[in-house]
Amino acid sequence: MGSYFGGGSNWLQPRPPLIGFIAFSRPRQISIGGIAMAVRFILTEYVNQLMAHALYDKLEDGTFTGRIPQCKGVVAFGATLRECEDELRSTLEDWILVGLKLGHPLPVIAEIDLNRKPTYEPVDTV
Repeated sequence: MGSYFGGGSNWLQPRPPLIGFIAFSRPRQISIGGIAMAVRFILTEYVNQLMAHALYDKLEDGTFTGRIPQCKGVVAFGATLRECEDELRSTLEDWILVGLKLGHPLPVIAEIDLNRKPTYEPVDTV
């Protein structure tokens, strides 16, 4: 029931959040100087967009397998569909973090491109 990447033999142990703003955070409204603004969590949106492309199959033994075609190696298994989906999300989060850390190209989805190099503003603009 572990996943191919990230679950392994310790799949029963609770996982700490990978990064606070990745793990299941939702867009929120904040107020700055009395002006309401929507906060956009790019990584959460990226994960959700990729999860929307997930494909699931029921195996002969009644368990489930899930994969995300755009992300090579992101595969998960579970006794139930929900368990498989949860494991697939966790596997995807790990895959993204490793890809970012190692500089691997990540798929562009819904116009979200995590491959871009950050741009920096001059200190004078602050």
